[in-house]
Amino acid sequence: MDLTPPTSPQHGKSDLVLFKPKQLRRFYEPVVLFKALNDISRTLGRIRLPDRSPTPETDEEKFQLFLDKLALVCDREKRGSTVTAVAVLDQEEDVLTYVFACNQISTSGLEKTTNFVLELLKKVEGFNNLEPAEKIGVREDIRNLILAFNRPRVECYMRSVLQELENCIQSCNHIEYDDISQIERSLKELHRSIGDGVGKKTIEAEYLHSSLRCLRGINDFRKAPMINFIDERATEGRLPDHRTMFCWAELRHNLTRLLAYEKTVEIFVTTEAKWPELFQEIEVKAVISSRPDINPLGKKSEDAQSIIGRMSSDIRTIQKYRGLSLNLEAEPYQLNDRIAEQCQKRRFKPIVHCEVLLLNWILVKYTEPIFFQKWRYIGTSKGPCKLCYYYFEAHPSPIKVRPAHGNVYTSWRFPDLTSAQGDLGMRGRQTIFNSMIDAIRNDAFSILEEKSPIGKSHDSNTYTFVSHPESDCEVEAGGSESSEIEELVEQFDAGLGFTNTLKTDGHVMPSSDDEEGGTSLV
Repeated sequence: MDLTPPTSPQHGKSDLVLFKPKQLRRFYEPVVLFKALNDISRTLGRIRLPDRSPTPETDEEKFQLFLDKLALVCDREKRGSTVTAVAVLDQEEDVLTYVFACNQISTSGLEKTTNFVLELLKKVEGFNNLEPAEKIGVREDIRNLILAFNRPRVECYMRSVLQELENCIQSCNHIEYDDISQIERSLKELHRSIGDGVGKKTIEAEYLHSSLRCLRGINDFRKAPMINFIDERATEGRLPDHRTMFCWAELRHNLTRLLAYEKTVEIFVTTEAKWPELFQEIEVKAVISSRPDINPLGKKSEDAQSIIGRMSSDIRTIQKYRGLSLNLEAEPYQLNDRIAEQCQKRRFKPIVHCEVLLLNWILVKYTEPIFFQKWRYIGTSKGPCKLCYYYFEAHPSPIKVRPAHGNVYTSWRFPDLTSAQGDLGMRGRQTIFNSMIDAIRNDAFSILEEKSPIGKSHDSNTYTFVSHPESDCEVEAGGSESSEIEELVEQFDAGLGFTNTLKTDGHVMPSSDDEEGGTSLV
């Protein structure tokens, strides 16, 4: 296996060009304030809908979708440690190079993922040259390989589905609807079809059997005539005045996440038909995850008034936003308590997020990186967080990532910079640093005025079951899939709509984008 460090291997820790403590404080204080304000806004339910990702139409967009889905099936665990970024480079004459990075996994975890990617791509190779009867078996092999590798996440989704089905069945007792008895029967039938074996320690064959039974049950369930009903309840469940309906939104989220794996198989085989070379002469490289930094803040940072005083040199600006923040210091907002909690978290140890890690590796490794078809894109299993979005916006490189989901994570840091990168590297990092600080400050001040962050409770795309889904609005920043990325340090260890698959020019498209970093029910 080819494991590559994020910076040049001849440079040790002593060669790193570190930020000064004052610089770190200048950066992380606004981040912590921004995070606290974001959480307050979501508690109040004051949100804006994230932009919906368009259905891919061009070849470049379809290739980007393929990379996002490849990253998705590498992201095998919840809580963020296995969030994955991947790119395809065409540097060598006779081989395409897949390079991936994960948020925070061990060397053995990277090796396992490398082997999985190689096996997956080789299983897809030549699919469209097979006879129809042969395709059935190979398609099943591809699906089973994905389900087996993603067992930790799949089982988590199945447990959540069972729990939310029970909650929705209870919710039916309080809903006035002509066909509510039919709704309840369908929910109970789905519960029965997937209930046996979920959560039990079983061998892989038994797990796969249980997973496939679950998928069949979901596919039968979504053909029922009450899909619109579920969509309506799920959308209500994302609104602050309808929290009793939240179980419907969670049910829809987990059901479509499970369906993502089947739909991803279709995307792989249609990609192979269009670009068979992506599955032929290939190699896979893994970038070693970054080391966590120490907590960059302390008790001095635990007061909104002090932080705001250091965020601007204009006295009128300081007075204005200090005044606005005073309104949020008492209960139920407790702004200062939220700031203190962030600063004192034992898990507040920033890491380099995978998309930034991979971007940095590519640009350090190659002066002029050559991408497949010259499409300069890094696929991700989740949409970038807010700080990653700021980073890519400020970076001079034309390399793109998917749209951001807008959630704020404090445990984020810049990639390593070595002395070998010289003054040019230092100036470039400082330019990005300054640009990010400006963006963070502006957004924090904007929330103080508006209390309307753009973001999601799940870092995944969550659209409706119907043919023309709209963005699902998600409220709580700390819920479910968007649990703090800070938990990664301790562990160190799609999006698709709930509709029939769409097809564009023979290329299978999901009705919405996939999970994480993202916006969909998956």
